[in-house]
Amino acid sequence: MLIHPVDYIIDLSTGEELKIAEFDPERIPEMNDPEVIIASADVLDRCTRASREALESAKRGYDTELKSLLKTPPVGALLKISSPLCSERWSCSMYNKTECSTKNISRQGGAFPECWEAEANISIKFPTDIIEASRALRTAVVHVWRHGTYAIIVGK
Repeated sequence: MLIHPVDYIIDLSTGEELKIAEFDPERIPEMNDPEVIIASADVLDRCTRASREALESAKRGYDTELKSLLKTPPVGALLKISSPLCSERWSCSMYNKTECSTKNISRQGGAFPECWEAEANISIKFPTDIIEASRALRTAVVHVWRHGTYAIIVGK
C-alpha cells in the first residue's frame, strides 16, 4: 500500500522556499478511518494542520496564516519519532543500526535509506488491515520529512 501526497514549493514573503506535502483526506482514503488516525497519532500529531483556504492563500503570496500554523521543522520531527528503527530490521540483509534509523539525519533532512519503513508502534490491538494502513501512512509522512518537506494535513 503506497500513499502519495501532493507536493510543491511555496515562496514565502520572507524570501524562503517552503517545501510542502499535502496529506488530504479527500485524496488519501486511509486518513478517513478513525482507527488508522489513532494508530498513526504519534507521527500525525507532529504534522501541521491547515485549511485548504490557508494553503491556497499561501500559494498566492498571502502566507501569514500558514506560517503561524507551521509546527516543528521536518528534521526536528524526525528526531522525535518514537520508533526510529526500520521495521524490516529483522529480515533485511542490508540492515545497519546506525544508518537505518530516523536519527540518521543532516540539516537538509534524513540520511536514512529510501527503503526505511515505519514500525507498527501501536499499544492498542487493531485488525491487520488497520495496522498496515497505519504503517503505510506513517512511512509516507516520515519519508516526506526525510526530504526536508513539511507534512501538512489538509482540514478545517
